[in-house]
Amino acid sequence: MGLPLEGVRVIDVSSTLMGPYSTMLLAQWGAEVVKVEPPGGDVVRKIGDVRGTSMGPAFLNVNRGKRSVLLDLKQDRGRDVLDRLVAGTDIVVHNLRPSAAERLNLSADAVLRTNPRAVYCAFRGFGAGGPYENRPAYDDVIQAASGMAAVQGGADGAAYVRTAAADKIVGLMGAAAVLAALRGRDATGEGQVVEVPMLETMTGFMLLEQQGGWVFDPPAGPWGVRPHGVTAPAAVPDEGRVSGRDDLHG
Repeated sequence: MGLPLEGVRVIDVSSTLMGPYSTMLLAQWGAEVVKVEPPGGDVVRKIGDVRGTSMGPAFLNVNRGKRSVLLDLKQDRGRDVLDRLVAGTDIVVHNLRPSAAERLNLSADAVLRTNPRAVYCAFRGFGAGGPYENRPAYDDVIQAASGMAAVQGGADGAAYVRTAAADKIVGLMGAAAVLAALRGRDATGEGQVVEVPMLETMTGFMLLEQQGGWVFDPPAGPWGVRPHGVTAPAAVPDEGRVSGRDDLHG
């Protein structure tokens, strides 16, 4: 058997971690992913780039399995090439703010005019139509705004999770949403539009158990009580340590 997404083509106009992580998963599942980079390349190329090759480890990990093309989308020639790529693809992914997407001819309307069967996925910091829709956002901003940092720190104050948790969780959600939209496109023959806002996605992720008694109206108890009663980081008990590893899944 081949990989499940063989024959599916993705144009990836995203940068940093969230969008590229999502499209990396699609590539691992068999899709052909073409990453569109601006002059100078994705900024993540420089992170940890000890050899000075613009091929840092984070960039390599989150973009493995992709092809790459450099396009200056601020120029007519670059946008023309992108239009030709979009016309022959199944999925278009970007993480531009709505105003920037409009300027670069990457709004949902523009993409679906070029390719009415495309699945269009826009990763954003904040949901379109809201008061912050054009504000930029990074992982640490969303960890704080969604409540993740508050839960992680507990009574000692807010603390960030020591990984780009928001970027990766939202990237996973985006990959799932794109696959659902692709199924809808194949069933109807019509293009689909997917929006994946970081704040709203992470807030829903955190409220799954942290909403606690506030699920009910009126509230039936406090918020922030997890099913097993742990609301802050805790040391792993000795019986959970196996061969020097913290492992509580056994």
